[in-house]
Amino acid sequence: MAPASNNTDRAQPELAAARLARESMLAAVRLDAPSAETINQVMMGRQLVERHAIAAVELGMQLAGGAGFFRATGLERRFRDIQAARYHPLQAGPQELYAGSIALGLPVDKVF
Repeated sequence: MAPASNNTDRAQPELAAARLARESMLAAVRLDAPSAETINQVMMGRQLVERHAIAAVELGMQLAGGAGFFRATGLERRFRDIQAARYHPLQAGPQELYAGSIALGLPVDKVF
């Protein structure tokens, strides 16, 4: 098992990456210019937020050990709730197909 300080050090960049991805998503929304490209930017950001937020919470659970499962800590709920991100649209597979289609200039109307 990794030392606790190592997990704390590793969690900070994960949280920063999730925040940056969220800001990128919000910037695309603020453009108020719906298009396949802006949808792609938002969905790529969503996937990055998911990936980095899950990693940060998993590191928190490693740091807390068994105590992380006690409801009183609040970490148990965050761990459970962040798992739901995996099931929100657009999931990784379809999102990657969508992004690839955009990059290659292929139609995206039937991706999802």
